[in-house]
Amino acid sequence: MIYRDACVFLFVSVLVAYSANVIADDRERWLALHHAYTAAMEAGEYKQAETIAREQLQFTKDHPLPGEHGNVSRQAHSLNQIAVALIPQGDLATAKQLLSQSLEMNIALRGPTSKHLIPILLRLAEVNRQQGQIDEAAETLRQAMRVKEVALTWQKNDEAFVELAKILNAQCAVMIEQQSIDDARRTSERAIAIKAPLPDREQQKLARNLSQLGALLRDQGESAQAVSCLEEARIRYGKLANADRTEFATCLEHLASLYREAGREQDAVKVEAQIESMQPTRS
Repeated sequence: MIYRDACVFLFVSVLVAYSANVIADDRERWLALHHAYTAAMEAGEYKQAETIAREQLQFTKDHPLPGEHGNVSRQAHSLNQIAVALIPQGDLATAKQLLSQSLEMNIALRGPTSKHLIPILLRLAEVNRQQGQIDEAAETLRQAMRVKEVALTWQKNDEAFVELAKILNAQCAVMIEQQSIDDARRTSERAIAIKAPLPDREQQKLARNLSQLGALLRDQGESAQAVSCLEEARIRYGKLANADRTEFATCLEHLASLYREAGREQDAVKVEAQIESMQPTRS
């Protein structure tokens, strides 16, 4: 009896150890694919990244984890990565399909207010916008904002507010395309009010929105509001090490023109001098 129990114990111990080793090996392979995907994306090798992500998806199906939760999470993650690699390749239709599928899986897995939904919703909104489906993009961003507002009841770190800025910037860009000027202005004001340091990418988007909004307000005869937007855009562009020179110059040209219309000649001259200083130096 004791011998049999010992054998059973030994067999179970070996089985557990083997299973643990298999899981560890699977995790290492999964992480290796993830790192390879990231490297390919950073190098601009989008087709290669897509191939790696598809291999990762197949690996997930061939090597399932013990629990269903982990498998669904991995599959949703892989679908998302394939979509991200497809977007710069121009296959927006497939990217949208995969993002929608990943979104549905994450909602089923984590619930409709999970913070994990926000990056997917932002990508899906951008795909909709690029396809000209502006109203659908706006609705997707409203969904992202609803999720974010729930998350902000407990998220208070800088990262949480950077993500909020991403949603606000995306919403503002869509509102500008919809010519919803008042909504775009209020949304940009919310983005400006965020105190957390924003990455250059989001600073650039905010500056672009403000510059475009300033031009639209000027066309509507709202000169004071236009100047306010353009002045803020000027500040944002000025903080960027690699600001888009064409966008920045356009912003300054509108601002100089408005200063001159308001009789602020000295301010206009200063802005024009700044534009001149941005021109490439002739040898």
